Amino acid sequence: MSNGVSNAGNAFLGLVAPNGVHYLIRFDGDHANLPPNPFSGFDLDGWNMEQYVLMQQLMNNSSYYSVVNGNKILNNKGLERILFKTLSKMNLQNKVILQKIDDNNKVSTVNKNSDGTTTSVPCP
Repeated sequence: MSNGVSNAGNAFLGLVAPNGVHYLIRFDGDHANLPPNPFSGFDLDGWNMEQYVLMQQLMNNSSYYSVVNGNKILNNKGLERILFKTLSKMNLQNKVILQKIDDNNKVSTVNKNSDGTTTSVPCP
């Protein structure tokens, strides 16, 4: 008898992001698709540094940041790009579904393009 915990495909996480957007992140694989555990501190430190470098690069492109109270912050497109790059480093590319819920409660699936950008596809 399964209680759902043993089914990796039931794993999900909800997040709140800037500009009234919410995200739902769902694992779309099985136990065989999970990366080895646990990730080492070295792995985590490396990904944190890569995220920081990418964030700094994205802050030079107005498509990826907003100015709030005179400060640049990553917008949804920037955050999505960093998330998908990190998932690739974790060998979880194509194993996570990202859905975005905007402030009008419109739901879309966010897809990573081959150049690293993202495209939102409205859900029916």
